[in-house]
Amino acid sequence: MAMNSLIYKLAGPPARLMDKLKFRNKILLVVAVFSAAVVILSYFVVSNLREGLELTKSEQTGVSVLPKVRDLLLAVQDRRAAAVQNLLGDKDAVHAYDALAERIKTDVAALDAVFANEGTKFDSATFWKELKEPLAKILAEAPGEETVASTSRVTDDLIALREKVSDDTQLTLDPELDTYYLADLVSFKLSRLGEVQAHARDLIRLTLADGRIDEKELLQLSALHTISQFIFARVEADYLNIARGSDEAKAELGVLNEAMAKAHEQEKNAFDNFIASSDKSVAATPFLKTAEEERGATIDLSKQCLARLSKLLDARARSQTTRVALVLAICAGSLLIAFYLFIGFSRSLQATLRGLSRAAADLAKGEFPSPINLRSKDELQDIANELLKVTHVLQRFEVEQQRMFDEHAAGTISHRIPSHEFQGAYAHIMEKVNDLVAAHIAVKMRAVELVTGYANGDFTTEMEKLPGEKAKVSDAVNAVRTSIAAISTQIKTWSMQLSPATSPSAAMRNASTTNSAAWSKA
Repeated sequence: MAMNSLIYKLAGPPARLMDKLKFRNKILLVVAVFSAAVVILSYFVVSNLREGLELTKSEQTGVSVLPKVRDLLLAVQDRRAAAVQNLLGDKDAVHAYDALAERIKTDVAALDAVFANEGTKFDSATFWKELKEPLAKILAEAPGEETVASTSRVTDDLIALREKVSDDTQLTLDPELDTYYLADLVSFKLSRLGEVQAHARDLIRLTLADGRIDEKELLQLSALHTISQFIFARVEADYLNIARGSDEAKAELGVLNEAMAKAHEQEKNAFDNFIASSDKSVAATPFLKTAEEERGATIDLSKQCLARLSKLLDARARSQTTRVALVLAICAGSLLIAFYLFIGFSRSLQATLRGLSRAAADLAKGEFPSPINLRSKDELQDIANELLKVTHVLQRFEVEQQRMFDEHAAGTISHRIPSHEFQGAYAHIMEKVNDLVAAHIAVKMRAVELVTGYANGDFTTEMEKLPGEKAKVSDAVNAVRTSIAAISTQIKTWSMQLSPATSPSAAMRNASTTNSAAWSKA
């Protein structure tokens, strides 16, 4: 009860506002408020969906840039390997070194095009412009030890560029776990792992060329192997998270991951044999082979992860675009349906009110309207039905009044309206009508009763003084009583005065004079 009372009080202001408005304006106000709520809600929902869509599109931009950075990184790593081979006296390495320069230029042009179209809004575009200068320097350098060192610095910068692109395009902030782990693999772990593997490969080649490895190189190679083990463990952890989340991802990446794991295990055994071997040049050959296989498996897994990531982002973008369109369609549809229903309701309401108004006007003019069929099943039809009941009551009243008139005209003055067949105020009205008729008849019958007595010579009773205009009736009856009583007295007087000596003609003259005087008084 307390809650109902509170709600009733809170609804007071809007109720008073509605009391001041016509029906059409009431509905228009409700539709306007509803439409505003739908529009505002849709705006926030669509804005939220658009933010998600913009994030996905940004990630798609990153995914479109990462393969080109990866291709450039692989080309630079291969050119460093060619420089190492040249230092080892491989005559074919010079041709490969020069051919890789053209490949690098092609990859640089591809990245320039991407950053020109998409990357100007990213900080990584500035980093790329700065990176092009050392790239141009290594392209101009002849193969040598300095080239190996400068190329290694460039590969580190390219890996940093790859990570910056991922940060700028928000790949590292992906809200879904499967795409987050994929982005983590392609943006950080696999590129780092590939560089460690490539660097280790170059050190092994130096060992093959010299037939020995000094303590510094052995420590460096061991450090690279340790880093490789650490990164590989993190790659495996990400893969397991991806595989647990999707059987499809497991099917797409499982074979390549197993191939990389197998190659990594073989590389680990080859490294252990290399460290334990007294003849490093002999043990370096199988070590180099397993290192190349591991790097190839890493590159293949990276490409497949990137393809998987691109596929998921494309599907997500389509889904988000569909949801945005669906929300907008629902919003527009809701508004159109609300407006359509408003028009229909307004039309129905106007027709209903016009019907009720006509019926009430007819009733006010004394005309009984025909049954009001509003073609409506709501409360207004109930009102029309109640109005029809009122009409029926008044019609019955008219019929009963006419019947009473006819009965009285036919002489049945005892007929009365059956008030017991009516209810409430209508029964009271019928009783009062009956009382009024009875009162008039009572006056009439009283006059008849008195006049009858007067006719019989009973002048003892005088009619009671009636109020108001009815006093004319009582005055007239009493005047008749007086006149007739006077005539009766005069006749008695004449009778007493008559004698045999009186002539008949004289008696008649006296009687005529006396009667004329009496009637003139009456």
